[in-house]
Amino acid sequence: MPSPAPHGRALSTLRFRRLKKRSSPFPKKLFTKPPLPEYMRATIHKISTTLRYSTWDAAATELRALPLHWDSFTVNRILKTHPPMEKAWLFFHWAARLPGFKHDRFTYTTMLDIFGEAGRIPSMWHVFREMEDKGVTPDAATYTSVMHWLSAAGDLQGAVRAWEEMRERGCRPTLVSYTAFMKILFDHGRPKEAAGVYTEMLEVGLSPNCHTYTVLMEYLAGAGKFKAALKIMSEMQEAGIEPDKAACNILIQKCSKAGETSAMRQVLLYMKEHSIVLRRTVFMEALEALKLVNGSDHLLREGYYR
Repeated sequence: MPSPAPHGRALSTLRFRRLKKRSSPFPKKLFTKPPLPEYMRATIHKISTTLRYSTWDAAATELRALPLHWDSFTVNRILKTHPPMEKAWLFFHWAARLPGFKHDRFTYTTMLDIFGEAGRIPSMWHVFREMEDKGVTPDAATYTSVMHWLSAAGDLQGAVRAWEEMRERGCRPTLVSYTAFMKILFDHGRPKEAAGVYTEMLEVGLSPNCHTYTVLMEYLAGAGKFKAALKIMSEMQEAGIEPDKAACNILIQKCSKAGETSAMRQVLLYMKEHSIVLRRTVFMEALEALKLVNGSDHLLREGYYR
């Protein structure tokens, strides 16, 4: 179990307030996969382009002619290029009929994500149940995707049931799962439950990563607790984790909406020291916020145009 500091202090900064529902970005990946060989990148790009711009019949003819070993890694990479949903589904079933090929939890989860992102929740459940019928056991990543897309569709109770089902089936939540469920609860105005999930995450020996800290800071800043959010920002650095571009942009955007120029300046100073640049849309929001209070935009412009 990690020591109470600094992770425990992050929890103590939460003062609970109900929030309006808002959409969530998909949880970040924890690990970076090794790059594909150049010829495989070119092949996957070619197949993705074919699926995107050809009719299915023409695409299937080209696919059959490729001198390619069709394994789940290759199929999953193609699905992750996000071809049109209908083509992705046809390709998914085409691959299932290849001699010796069998979909695994990676390809099923990616197909499930494609339907979830499109808001096709019944189709997402169809893929999930087919996965089980084929004897492929859903893992934590699969359940995390299900939770996320149910939440994005406004079905908090469904997301909670997915979380409970995952645990009942002996599937241990990962750091990504805990962080995603925390964000779901925060986004649906359940900060006390989110704090409980955070406590449990620490108790099972998982330490927060940058995305976990970002979720905490986003909630606190959204609740107007900028001092607490900046405290988390400091504590994560004490833990050896530097706020990234996404975290900084989120904080600056929250500061802009609240007119919180003092906290904005502290985040901008950090960004300047670490060569982090704002997205243009966030820069424009911050610029407008500073104009409203007749604040200096020198630091803002210096960082953006660096």
